[in-house]
Amino acid sequence: MPEILPTTAILSVFASVLAIIDCYIAKKKRKITENSDLRSDRLSDLVVLTPFLALLYTENFWLNLVCTLPIILTSFLAQTFFYRKGWLGSPPEFLTLSPGSYLLAVVGYFIFFHQGFLGDSNMDSALTTAGESKSPYPWLNLWPYAAYLVFFLFATTRKSTNGIYLSILIMVLAVNILPFFTGYYWWSMLAGFCILAVTVRRAMDVLEPGSGGAVSFVGGYFYLITAFGSILAYAILY
Repeated sequence: MPEILPTTAILSVFASVLAIIDCYIAKKKRKITENSDLRSDRLSDLVVLTPFLALLYTENFWLNLVCTLPIILTSFLAQTFFYRKGWLGSPPEFLTLSPGSYLLAVVGYFIFFHQGFLGDSNMDSALTTAGESKSPYPWLNLWPYAAYLVFFLFATTRKSTNGIYLSILIMVLAVNILPFFTGYYWWSMLAGFCILAVTVRRAMDVLEPGSGGAVSFVGGYFYLITAFGSILAYAILY
């Protein structure tokens, strides 16, 4: 049985209690503002932090991480029920933040517990050493870093709107795939994020204000999805 199950049961009940408190707070604010559609921060939205509880049970991390889902679902169902009853002024919105919480929890697990703080896994080190010892041309191992530079130059030299959009999407894929071939996965992911941030910043300066904001939003959302897939693949393969 997962160690986190008792905690999950207690926090699920606690999440429902927080949703009831949110109803009381919303009622008080409606009396003051006379605005039934008023949206405010809710105490029950704090359940988005529950994935990090799995970091306290690292011996069976993945199963304990899944067991945090009932807490989030309980809060979501409670808020939805109270919203339909008219006790809350808006539907639950915290679910859009939940994938990011799970992604950060997985990243924290790999960085701090799976292989040490920003260290390289034993398998990565073994593969890198083997590749260097067998290759008669060690400089060929630098091709992922050359690819980083090529994609960066390609993205920063685009002038048209469509070209900038396409180059950023390609850049997002590159910075989440190339780390597998460097032997330094986490450092490469961090470097790729920094390169992508510089690229998006440059695109926002070149494009019109409205288009620049759209590039930032689309690029950030696509990066979140691909980074989650990259880390999940790393978890399965290594």
